[in-house]
Amino acid sequence: TMNIVTVKLGDKFDSGFVNRVYEMCKRNITQDFKFFCYTDNMKGIHPDIHIIVHQEMHLRPYFYKLYMLELFDEGILLDLDVVIQNNIDWLSY
Repeated sequence: TMNIVTVKLGDKFDSGFVNRVYEMCKRNITQDFKFFCYTDNMKGIHPDIHIIVHQEMHLRPYFYKLYMLELFDEGILLDLDVVIQNNIDWLSY
């Protein structure tokens, strides 16, 4: 199973960005995957997205992305402004 991870902290991106990345993954991944979002505000996020609740560690925002990768043996970190146009199954190899 492929693990896809996103990080949404603060007000720069709303839940629509998380949901769009999830929908793009659904369209462009043919294998089983789990979609995770590390966030301080889960309002409006699709119910099929696994929420990881933000724990304040007094880090700069970009370090939380590195922290997310530590939680998974294997995972793909996607920014919320990414556009996925084709199959990305190959990223899990």
